[in-house]
Amino acid sequence: MDKQLRLAQKHWQTLVADEAQAIKNALTKRSKAAMVLQADFKLITTGTPIENHLGELWNLFNFINPGLLGL
Repeated sequence: MDKQLRLAQKHWQTLVADEAQAIKNALTKRSKAAMVLQADFKLITTGTPIENHLGELWNLFNFINPGLLGL
């Protein structure tokens, strides 16, 4: 079974995405895989400023609180 699928089938109590800039681009496989993970609490940390556009910041917020900023 695919590792991504196994992780997505679990419901986590807490997810911490350290170096969350790795999922800032919504079009990447890595970001799409992160978005299907379910948890009661999600936290992101990043030392990299948002460099390209607000869409990257939107995607990070969509990870920690889906739907908060709309579609």
